[in-house]
Amino acid sequence: EAIRLKPDYDAAFNNRGNARSNKDDIKGAIEDYSHAIRLNSDNVAAFVNRGLMRSVSGDLDGAIADYNEAIRLDLDHPAAFYNRGNALRDKGDLAGAIEDYNEAIRLKPDHGPALNNRGLLRITRGDLEGAIADFSELVRLEPDNAVAFLNRGIARNAKGDFERAFADYSEAIRLRPNNAEGFYNRGAARSARGDFDGAIADYNEALRLRADCVDAFYNRGVTRRAKGDLQGAIWDYTQTIRLQPNHFAAFNNRGNAHYAKGDL
Repeated sequence: EAIRLKPDYDAAFNNRGNARSNKDDIKGAIEDYSHAIRLNSDNVAAFVNRGLMRSVSGDLDGAIADYNEAIRLDLDHPAAFYNRGNALRDKGDLAGAIEDYNEAIRLKPDHGPALNNRGLLRITRGDLEGAIADFSELVRLEPDNAVAFLNRGIARNAKGDFERAFADYSEAIRLRPNNAEGFYNRGAARSARGDFDGAIADYNEALRLRADCVDAFYNRGVTRRAKGDLQGAIWDYTQTIRLQPNHFAAFNNRGNAHYAKGDL
């Protein structure tokens, strides 16, 4: 109605674009944001929103161009830096993505998604201390954020700090008991501590919650093999291969288990 009454009102097109975006009408949303920009080339929100829709549709270069323009118009726009960081990450430019997350956090120190995504990229780049610092800050800001505990646990586990990783996974599970990833990762931490029965119990729960969890099948197979349960290990490796037919380690381990069992 606002568009009918005032067809040159750029904010109305931006708002209709938001409504279309919420209904997953990506093409319609992009058309509305583009119309808003044609009416007002200084509409920062329309550039940011069109960038997000372009990113969702796989047009990462177009998305980055929109975020660049939004940042040119408003250097203090944390969402533009955050979203450009995500697009750069998806293009494989991890250093550029981290720089944008840095700027988003500088502008908005409590920007939880930027802290989380920067932490994940720091894990990927081997900066485990930096990752732990990011997730710890996120935990401080959002003490009920199960993902922050889970990701800090992953970073701590990679660092060899299995006790603290175990505590983080347990807290993630307490906050979100239906998250298979929490059980799977805690199972791995338990296995590293030599608690094979506890590890298997966690892998069982992960598979109950998500029956296609390849890593849970594979790691449960490894744990069962360590306990001497060759038949159980073979079954788990077989399920791993069923779900991921090119899983070399599962083929190799299943062959070794058959050999140890005397299946020549």
